Amino acid sequence: MSGLFAALYSGLAWVVSMIDPFCGPAGVFRWFGSGTLLACGDTGWGDEIAYGFLVNASLAIATLPLGLVIGFFIALAKQSNERSLRLAANIYTTIFRGLPELLTLFIVYYGLQSSRPAIPRYSRL
Repeated sequence: MSGLFAALYSGLAWVVSMIDPFCGPAGVFRWFGSGTLLACGDTGWGDEIAYGFLVNASLAIATLPLGLVIGFFIALAKQSNERSLRLAANIYTTIFRGLPELLTLFIVYYGLQSSRPAIPRYSRL
């Protein structure tokens, strides 16, 4: 059974490499970047740029539903008759509207790291 999965995976990898829009046979970096820094493979950065685009697109697709849900509940809170919910939603929108996006990313990235419990490191001596 594992041989079947290996064959299916290699076939799928071949199909994906053929329709790769960046480094495949009809890829943008193959047309315009051959022999330059945008070339794919060992001579250029085309593979890394394509992988970065893939990571960026997958993160955008994964976080879109979360942002929609948070935005929906903040909008409901702003329309609420409950004064404390309106106040909390106004404070939230005022803070995140006034902060630059890069600073917000730093706060989320480093803030979440500092809020989780520390994992002790064990080393072999």
